[in-house]
Amino acid sequence: MSYKKGIIKVDKIIKDNEEIIIKRRKRNLTDKQKNFLNKNDDFKNHCKSLGGYVHMVYCKNEVVFNDINIDKANISRIMYLATFIDYNDKKEGLLTIKGSSFKTTHIDRKKMQQLLNLGDTAFKSFLKNCKENELIYEVDKKFYINPLYFNKGNTDLLSSDKGYSRLFINTIRELYVNCKPSQHKTLTNIYQLIPFIHYSNNLICHNPEALEVEARPMSLKDIGIKLKIENNITINLSTGKNDK
Repeated sequence: MSYKKGIIKVDKIIKDNEEIIIKRRKRNLTDKQKNFLNKNDDFKNHCKSLGGYVHMVYCKNEVVFNDINIDKANISRIMYLATFIDYNDKKEGLLTIKGSSFKTTHIDRKKMQQLLNLGDTAFKSFLKNCKENELIYEVDKKFYINPLYFNKGNTDLLSSDKGYSRLFINTIRELYVNCKPSQHKTLTNIYQLIPFIHYSNNLICHNPEALEVEARPMSLKDIGIKLKIENNITINLSTGKNDK
């Protein structure tokens, strides 16, 4: 018996009471290949433990959403809301939630306000601000988040000339629900620095794509300038207050 291009060529006659058993040779992996597969499994398990993730797209070398006219407090709110994007929906960006019976339903206006924990005035302002900036749109009383800014599972929408980051769902939700609405702007200050976080050591720096030894750390003054916060102000991240 011989093999050629996946076709089995039989060189002898097979009797009716005989059968052929084809054994595949086990492939021996190199140490480098084994290490890669182990790391890949570790990453998948890590993602699963954090509830999965959504992609957030941003302009390189700019604070998050610096290119659109959205209120600062609303940035942390839209990032939280993006964690409810449905992965399996045919139309990108549909906001859904699982109920007590594990049935997935779309998020309506009332449910969105409850999730965001906002009063009527703040919620109306949020929704108006996001719609005007094309972050959120509504079709047949269903709400969608623009996949050009947030998407789940579709890497084809990730532009090569822009940066993107994974937002781990459980982490984003935990940070949000443990903040008061008055602290959402402070939470945004942290999120807006994501494009300046170094890829390997999480250092906030001017050149996050550089080698670690070449990274140029940002000072508090540098951060204040990037975030358009007054100079010589220390941000108390635990209270959200500004202390001169």
